[in-house]
Amino acid sequence: MTRISPTLRQRRLGMVLRELRAEDGRTAAEVAAALGWTRQKVMRLEAAPRKPIVAEVIKLLDAYGVEDPRREEILQLVSQARERGWWDTYRTQISRDYDAYIGLEAEAVSLRTYELSNIPGLLQTAGYARALITGRRPGLDPADVDARVRVRTGRQEHLLTGPSPVHVWAVIGEGAVRREVGGRAVLREQLEHLLKMMELPNVILQILPFSAGAAPAKGPFVVIDFAERSDPEVVYLETPGGAMWIEDPEQVGQFLRDHVQLIDTSLTEDHTRRLIARLVGELPR
Repeated sequence: MTRISPTLRQRRLGMVLRELRAEDGRTAAEVAAALGWTRQKVMRLEAAPRKPIVAEVIKLLDAYGVEDPRREEILQLVSQARERGWWDTYRTQISRDYDAYIGLEAEAVSLRTYELSNIPGLLQTAGYARALITGRRPGLDPADVDARVRVRTGRQEHLLTGPSPVHVWAVIGEGAVRREVGGRAVLREQLEHLLKMMELPNVILQILPFSAGAAPAKGPFVVIDFAERSDPEVVYLETPGGAMWIEDPEQVGQFLRDHVQLIDTSLTEDHTRRLIARLVGELPR
């Protein structure tokens, strides 16, 4: 794994600071009183801040009596958490939730995703992405549209075809490959792109057909898995009211079981490929 994400390091740092306080046996208020801080300041540092301040982390390490080599490892984590991700250039043009998602995705080893109505972002063409973005936000400034499209294509470049590509297992509804987002020409290009993506050894795509009846799981969702055991799996959910993050192991486990059910109910990879190829043949060039 050569991809390093400051977002994942921020999450890991927050977990480490919470563990240190638990080992110390004091409440956040008691630690704050000892340092002359507010309780909120201690909680903020434990909540994976975007740019942790080195001096503040050092004060916590002193308060908890942390010595080398553990101290040195934590300060290295702080340094990595303060780095800039490739997507930082677009931070003002994407939502905070999307920013966090890209950051965690950036160091994932696998993504298990389910989309009923649309093609997942990692598998979208620029034309499809543009049509989807403008369809959902018709009044969005063209510069912001361009930026969001570049973010999606950038995610693909960094994750799917780099030196340590992420493994993607995507299940999508049949409606996603039939819905003419952007028109028939854009859809054809998108379907041809899916066929190319399915040639990659790290991409598995299956279609949940209309004939399957009721979907065996709610969506959309993405289960993000990381290489280190110290970084537990997390589920990302998009809702009309914003994003939700699920980290409780039992709940994450249910989403993993749901994904297995979706796989078992969906077309095989071969039949998925045949359906997409047939749909491509039905669309004009």
